[in-house]
Order: sequence, then C-alpha cells, then structure tokens
Amino acid sequence: MLKVLRENTRLAFFVFCFIIVCFVGMMVFQWGMGGFGSVPTAIGEINGRKITPQEFQKAMESAYAQAKQNSDQEPDRGKLIQDTWEKFVQQILISQAIEEQHIIVTDKEVVHYLHAQPPAFLRQEQFKPLFFTEDQFDPEKYRRFLDDPATFENENTRGLAMYLENYVRSVLPAQKLQDRILGLARVTDAEVRQKYTEDHEKVRVRYVALPANTIPDSLLEITDDEVRAYYEGHQEDFREDAKRRLIYVQFDKTPSPSDSAAVQEEAEELAKKARSDADFAELARENSEDPGSASKGGELGYFGRGRMVPAFEKAAFALKIGQISDPVLSRFGWHIIQLEDRRRKDGEEEIRARHILLKIKPGEDTLQDARQQAEWLRDIAEKQGITKAAESKKLPLRDSGFFSKGNFIPGIGGQVASLMEFVFRSDIGALRIYQNERAYYLLELAEIREAGISPLAEVEKRVRRLVQNEKRKELVRSGLQNVLTALSEGRSLQEAAATYSLEVKESKPFSRSGYVDGVGSKNAFIGAAFRLQTPGETSDVVVTDRAAYILQLIERTPIDEAAFEQEKETLKQQLLRKKQNRIYAAWFADLMERAEIVDNRYLFYDY
Repeated sequence: MLKVLRENTRLAFFVFCFIIVCFVGMMVFQWGMGGFGSVPTAIGEINGRKITPQEFQKAMESAYAQAKQNSDQEPDRGKLIQDTWEKFVQQILISQAIEEQHIIVTDKEVVHYLHAQPPAFLRQEQFKPLFFTEDQFDPEKYRRFLDDPATFENENTRGLAMYLENYVRSVLPAQKLQDRILGLARVTDAEVRQKYTEDHEKVRVRYVALPANTIPDSLLEITDDEVRAYYEGHQEDFREDAKRRLIYVQFDKTPSPSDSAAVQEEAEELAKKARSDADFAELARENSEDPGSASKGGELGYFGRGRMVPAFEKAAFALKIGQISDPVLSRFGWHIIQLEDRRRKDGEEEIRARHILLKIKPGEDTLQDARQQAEWLRDIAEKQGITKAAESKKLPLRDSGFFSKGNFIPGIGGQVASLMEFVFRSDIGALRIYQNERAYYLLELAEIREAGISPLAEVEKRVRRLVQNEKRKELVRSGLQNVLTALSEGRSLQEAAATYSLEVKESKPFSRSGYVDGVGSKNAFIGAAFRLQTPGETSDVVVTDRAAYILQLIERTPIDEAAFEQEKETLKQQLLRKKQNRIYAAWFADLMERAEIVDNRYLFYDY
C-alpha cells in the first residue's frame, strides 16, 4: 500500500501543501517583532538548534488560526507566544532524544499503527461521510478505506491516505520513545493491596482535644533570642529564589476630555439609531462593552434604587416605559438606557431596563503622548539614571520592592514573561519602557538579590509566628499530659477527661485518606489512629496545628477481600497510569534540566 501511495500521490500531496501554505500566507497576523533595533538572529536555541523568527512566526500564525477556530474571543497574545515556545522546546528536545536513542520507524510499523490506532482528528465532522456509522466513528469503515484499492484511484481519497501515512510517520517515533519510557513503570500486587487498604480500611476512635486557640497570646512571650535561634535552626525553611527590585516612573493612559467627547459622539449616534426603530437589543449585542449584559441584549433585569451608580439610576428612573435616554456619563463610561417596565415589589419601586455601555478609552493621541513622555524621560535617564531624571522633572519615582521570577510585580501587575526575561537577564541600571492596559512605565533595574537564605530582618514576622505556633503546640501538649497520667493510673478516658473539664468525642469511621470533622485530614491524628491495633488501646499525646489529642480505638474495619478482588485490576491500571505519568514527567524534567536553552523572545515580542 505504501509503495502505491508514494508512486501515485506526489502531485496531490504537493497541491495540498501549496493550498495550506497559501492559506497561512493570506492570514493577516499583526502581532510580532517589536522595534528593538539590533536583535539576535534567532528567537531561541535548544541544545544548538536555532529557532528562526520566520518559523516561530509561522507556528504562531497556525496557533492563532486554530484558536480563532475554537473560540469567538480574540486569542490571548501572551498565552499564544508562551504555548508556541513550549511546543517548540518540547518538540526539539524529543526529536533530539529520538536521534540519541537511534529510534527508527519501519514501513511495517507504519502499516500496523495506521490500522490499529486511527488518528483522533478523523473523528471530526468533516470525515463523517467516510468513516462514520450512525454518528459514531466506525473503525471497520476506516480500515476498509485503507485496504480498498479504490481509495488510490480517486485523487481526493488518495491524497487523504498519503496524508495519513505522513502523519503517522511523523508521530510514530515520538510514540515509540514514549512507549520505551513508560515501559519502565511496574506496579506490584503488594502496591495494589497497599493502596486499596489505605483507601478502604477504616477505624473509629474516641478522643479528647485541647484546641490550640485556647492558649491566649499573653502566655506566649517570645524573645529576640528565641526568634534568632529558631531562624538559625531552620534556615532552609527561609531559602528564597533569586529576586529583583525595580524603580520606575509611571505614565498613566488616562483618557483625555477629547477621548470622552469622541465616545459621547458615538453614543449619541447609537441613541439616534435606537430611536429610529432599530432593535435596541441587537444594538447592545453589537456595540455594548458591558461583559455582563451585552450578550443578553443589554438586559439588566429588575432593580430598585441604590443598586446602580447615581447618574445611571437618576436617568433610568426618570424615563417612561419604552423611552430611550440621551447618553449618560458614569464612572464606567457612556450609557444609553431603554426603560422596559415598572413595578412595585415589597413596597419598593423597581424598573426593568436595558443599556448599551461604551467605555471611555485613551485615543491614539493620548497613548502616543504617554509613550513619548516615557521615551523623553528614558533619553534623560540614559545619561544620568532614572532617579536624577525623575527628580529633575519633578516626577514621582516608585519602587516595586523585591519580587521573584514568575510572581506578581508590585505596582505593575502579574507575570509578564518578556518583562521577567528583561529583569532577570539585565544588569543593575538597565532601562526599559514597558506598557500594560493602565500605563507606560520607564523601568530601571535597581537591585539584584541572588537565590539564598532570606535575611532575618525580612522574615522576622513570619519567624515570630512560627515560634508562637511552636510554643502554643507545646502548651497544649503539656496540657494533656495530666490526662495521660490519669489513664496510666487506671482511669477511663471519660473519667480522666472529666477531671480536667474536657469533652470526649467519637469520630465516624474514616480511612487513611479520609476526613475527620473538626480534625482535618492527612495529619498526625490520622496517622496515630491507624497505629492503634486493638479496641481500647490509647495513643500518646498527638499534636496538629489545630489541637493536641489523645485517641482511643473503638473499632477497626478491615478491607472487604471480595470487593478487593473485584476492583484489583482496575486499581492496578490506575496506579500504572499514575506511575507512568510520574516517570515521563521526571524524564522530561531531567531533559529540560540538562538542556542548554537560550530564550530571546523578550527581544522580539512584548507579552
């Protein structure tokens, strides 16, 4: 079959590829390489394999087209860039691993894979006529298609068959590599029994508790020496990632009066359309920028006074049923309101209305002015630094404080990959203009702190809380020692608890992975309960973050052996899949750790 495919379908395949290339070429993709002057020739490099701007942009265009096909929303630019990058890294590393392990694919393997594992995309709507029976993908129809000589006599089906062969040839090496890695996973019968026992063996206990919150802060005096001793004894708990600190000047993208006037003019035009018998709901769906009501035709439902901002409320309640307001300005933007109904409910007047919201956004002139101010200050800061530049122009200088890579940048916003790359690759004094929805920023890298132990001065409050918690735990532990002593003298748990005005509680049956009301899960209480072997056996004092406890076993319920035999194979497969996932994740993490990766995206894209 493969020989026939190659001999008879080259022309169809090249025509198919030409159509795809033309389709991609026609797409207007306006995201891309920002003006950074001289930039490297590659977006990145993975173990010496360069990713060119052209191939990265082409992959971006393909991802963009796919995202647009799957959603009406405009794809998130930063996410597309990140996803495309991660896909490149993964594909290149796996391709290199395939080469290193000398994995090859034979024609026999391709034929077997084609028949045994139909590609998932064949279950899409466009393949129904070929491969579906009663709205379900039919594997037999698919196999007949592959084996039928008539498939290769028709140009369209011949082209599809060759595409399937090439697809399988492209994915099979990675599949063989994955199978080789996943084949390392093994699950023993003992592991299956252990997991089933953890989930299904149950105990029931009675217990007394001395909650940690019964210890007042007045009993928890903490000295500086205790804080320092704890800090020095637990230094690894205060290890932090590398951090950076920025200083910056912010140029807000505040809409100007002319921006507001332009939106008002647009709102007035919409109000005229609405009054000229246009469908208000349709106008709202097409034009409103209120995410909560636009898709519902601007419908707000019934509301009373005090529910809306004052300007909106005043205009809406002044309308007659069916009347459409002039544009109304609120802190949200310009509104056009249509009153639909009035009623009284529980003695209060309510109205039902629709609205169209046009938000006031900074216009091109406003944005250009903010950008030019940032560039003007940058030119000065390049000569004398941002601090002196800001002082000379009487502009407020802000400080981000320290932040680690991938975390929120105080005062600026969430994780921005290209900004993070700039910050964590640059030297002190490096300048950059950055923008988000709120403002343009002129940034200067002010301080670098490498990974290491946080200074005590920065974590002192946290250390004090930890010392306080430890003292509180020790106090509740010692508070139950008297109960333990009474038990050793032959008193029952109820008698010993009553002596110290403590209540004895009984739990419901719970498993090792279960939850105990008022106690929690996966803590020392659970562990202590399952260490008790015989009814009446009592534990030592057990302390969790919530309380100190003494437990007494009431009953232990073993697993149901018949149920275990019935569920054993299913559980074994579940454990195998989990172990395979862990092995593959660890293998790929090691691949990433050893890889030499150069990421220059921040020089080509703002994201």
